[in-house]
Order: sequence, then C-alpha cells, then structure tokens
Amino acid sequence: MKLKPEQSQKLLRDRGIWITEACDRCTQLLGSVRWTRKDEPGEWCSRACRDGVDTAVSRPTAKTCLECGIPLEGKRADSQFCSGVHRKRFTKSSTAKKVAFIAETPIGKQGLMDVQNGGSTNTLIRRVQGL
Repeated sequence: MKLKPEQSQKLLRDRGIWITEACDRCTQLLGSVRWTRKDEPGEWCSRACRDGVDTAVSRPTAKTCLECGIPLEGKRADSQFCSGVHRKRFTKSSTAKKVAFIAETPIGKQGLMDVQNGGSTNTLIRRVQGL
C-alpha cells in the first residue's frame, strides 16, 4: 500500500530513509525488494504474506535416497542417492528410466583400425633429380 506523504516525511526525519510503500498484508515497510504477482495490484514483503501460506513449511526440505530411503542431509542439494552404489543399482533395476551409458562401463576390446594415410607421409622426402 502507498504511504501518505506525511508518513514518508516522518520516516525521513526520524530514521533517515525514504520509503513510499508498505506490505499490503502486514504493513512492514518495503525497500527495494518486494514480492508481486503479474497483472495484479499489490506488493508484499515476503512470499508467505503474498500467498498466505509459508511454502517452506508446506514443502519438505529433507529428501531421501531413491533406493533405500535414508535422508540425504549433508549431501548436495541436487543429490538423489546416498552413494554411487545405490545410484548404479537404481539405474540398473529401474524399468522406467533405462540408461544406456554408465560412467564405469569398461571399454571392450575393439581392436585398432588400419592406418590409411594415402602416402601423405612421403611429402617431406625430396626427390633427387639427375643432371
């Protein structure tokens, strides 16, 4: 909500800050950071004030391993497994997502192909011409 000019002047005299708006829900003063919605009037101090629900509470932050269900606390935020063994086991047994390439798959003995230079190595040899 917009502050009255008298309120803005009082904040400038008392605190040394120039603020023209406050949160539409809790009336907390808004600085440069604010939460809005596209094509809707209003500005809020946080996502919780804007949506009316604290999304951090509604969305669980502790994820678990897809293979064994152990909490992944202390792992990276994008971790899905507690170890490489469980990642490989899940990938191998999963029917929904078959992965053809696994990083630790050994390369088979394929043999080397025959080199075909077409005589390009002979370009450095200078032919001797007779008189």
